[in-house]
Amino acid sequence: MTYRLGDIVDAHMHLWDPLTTPREASGPARLYSIAPRLLEKAFGVVVPRANRGFVGSPQWVAQPFLPADYSALARSDDDAYRVGSAVHIEASWKAEGFRAADESAWINGLEFPDSLSLGGIVGHFDPRWTDSAAVLDAHLASTPNLVGIRCSAPVHPDPGVKSWTDVPNLYADTRFLSGFAAIAERSLTFDAWVYAHQLPDVVTLAREYPETTIILNHLGTEPGVVGPRGERTGSSSAQRAGMRDRWLDAISAVAAEPNVVAKLSGYGMPVLGYSSPPDRAELTDLWHPILTSTASAFGVDRLMFGSNMPIDAPVLTFGDAVQLVAAAVDAAHGPTALPAAFSANARRIYRIPSPR
Repeated sequence: MTYRLGDIVDAHMHLWDPLTTPREASGPARLYSIAPRLLEKAFGVVVPRANRGFVGSPQWVAQPFLPADYSALARSDDDAYRVGSAVHIEASWKAEGFRAADESAWINGLEFPDSLSLGGIVGHFDPRWTDSAAVLDAHLASTPNLVGIRCSAPVHPDPGVKSWTDVPNLYADTRFLSGFAAIAERSLTFDAWVYAHQLPDVVTLAREYPETTIILNHLGTEPGVVGPRGERTGSSSAQRAGMRDRWLDAISAVAAEPNVVAKLSGYGMPVLGYSSPPDRAELTDLWHPILTSTASAFGVDRLMFGSNMPIDAPVLTFGDAVQLVAAAVDAAHGPTALPAAFSANARRIYRIPSPR
């Protein structure tokens, strides 16, 4: 079945240019721009294992991905949907403190196709920074369409799985929780991204700041749940089955917090353990139960669709992402819930104006 959704909002996309802006991938990107085939052949040697397992392929992270590239990737070939607005989520701009706002300002200055509007920017900010309130005010002043903040927290005990910060339980860290008041006081949303075993930290944060909307990214990514990753993660089908069960229980516990919203995104991330791109039938077998369970646990008003493009692009198409989420929301709540999950909730939560 193909769902016909009309105009939708993509609540999670990334844009970058590693050739002209400070990114972790800037070094490999320069080599890729000169000799792409050479980097692809050398990828397994020159890129650390944890990074390889996360991105899957150098194709998407080692070259610019700008609004026109996103628009082409997001286009529906069968007119099942049209992305009218998208929210940009911070994407590893290498800067701290007052310089962290530079990425948001850069996004704000990009030219978008007439058919696509920038619905908002979720910028990077770490509440542990010195003078955090002043930094956040500078961020708001430089970026008028800043709607929220993200500070990524994934840390994995397997050294072969990429970690994104220096504290294993960042969202439960006392300095983080104290500094988070600057976000809450300015009525900004917070995008929370953790690995699955860290989901209890999202509960801690949500309870500490019950008036702040916490948006769970990528269901709380579970590396290795599809296939082996790192040195020992997801190495057997029995291990993966146990991981899956614990993951679903942890997602349900997060859903019990009324100020947490689930972004149905990230199920194409290479770090999950894909060995090759599956077809839609295989994706459905893998993800329909998890997406449906999550949609059911969070309810109609606490769901948003996010493509996570281009990070998910090595594994699935934008159209497959749309149809997988639509089928899950329909199964959990019926077809009347689709406009909320694909547009209305994102517009309300991220304060995106309705189209005229």
